[in-house]
Amino acid sequence: MKVINPRGPMPVFRKKSAVTVGVFDGVHIGHRRLIEHTIGCSGLLGGKSVVVTFSTLPEKHLQKNTDLKLIKSIHARLKRIRMHGADYACLLEFNDVKNLPPEEFVT
Repeated sequence: MKVINPRGPMPVFRKKSAVTVGVFDGVHIGHRRLIEHTIGCSGLLGGKSVVVTFSTLPEKHLQKNTDLKLIKSIHARLKRIRMHGADYACLLEFNDVKNLPPEEFVT
């Protein structure tokens, strides 16, 4: 699995790819199903599977008073995503994307 840093060079996908977005903290059974479904869809498209995740909890930036903490470190989350077979993981800083219009976020 390759990790995409959006502040660096972005890969160019020549075919349609399947993407899922979430924090994926703990990578529980629901997360695994999402990753597996994304991989399955990318296979049907002949493209790549991409898991987009965030380095911090979005709630930390959206709610002023929250004691929420990540269960796993980003390293542990990426390791679990890799174990489930995704082609790419894109690690975003939530503050960098929180105000983007939906079309720009997807691009």
